[in-house]
Amino acid sequence: MSRYSAAIMVASLMFVGGAGFAAEGDKDKDKPKPAEAPLDDAAAKKAFEEDYEAGSSAAADKKWDVAVKKLTDALKALGERAHVNKSTATVLLSKAQKALYKDDAMNTANELKRLKQWAEAEEAYRLVINVTGETESLKKSIADCRVALELESPELKKANELYKAKKWQESIDAYNTAAEKLGTLRPIREGLNDAKVNIEAEGLMKKATDALMKKDWEAAFDTYQKVAKMIGENDEVKKGIAAAQAGYAEEHKGEKKQP
Repeated sequence: MSRYSAAIMVASLMFVGGAGFAAEGDKDKDKPKPAEAPLDDAAAKKAFEEDYEAGSSAAADKKWDVAVKKLTDALKALGERAHVNKSTATVLLSKAQKALYKDDAMNTANELKRLKQWAEAEEAYRLVINVTGETESLKKSIADCRVALELESPELKKANELYKAKKWQESIDAYNTAAEKLGTLRPIREGLNDAKVNIEAEGLMKKATDALMKKDWEAAFDTYQKVAKMIGENDEVKKGIAAAQAGYAEEHKGEKKQP
């Protein structure tokens, strides 16, 4: 296990009491509790409205933990009954739950970053993105984590440099070396995947160029399109697609066909 993965692992401890006879007072603790009597319509409506007011007020003040509790209690009291504010309570509860989750993830991310647990901090920031969407601030925080992680790991730094130099196979070997020390962290997984995709894309580019040379316009066009889906339309891909389309158009003049 890498030291990064260990940083946010929580140990669960279970304590078991000693053997012996149970005290008289303990004999009743395992007995099932009597079910609460169901509320009548008037009581249910009153309970809902009280908790709804408290919950919506807490949401307005961004006291998300209070809002979650009160709105949950409100909807529980109402049950299947109808109420003009039932849908609003449901929407506010969802918003409060997401906000509470976001705040918790952000606090966790910032604390992990302060503790220099870069990989785990990045994952926590990505949890925030899942709720709020990507922002420039979050992108910068993730980039900072990656830079710091690279500075602490010569193996990862070397792999990234080889990747930037487009030495795909060498970068794959270097990422695998880094993984032996750090574990398969996101930057390593992404680097390995992207390097393998680029190797495949280069092979397809060669096939597409060969197809152009043979004037097999449709095959060239289709292959360039595959490359575009893999690595995007760079200048070489755009030129290849344009050449395949021009060659096909010339060969099928007047037929109004496209590859």
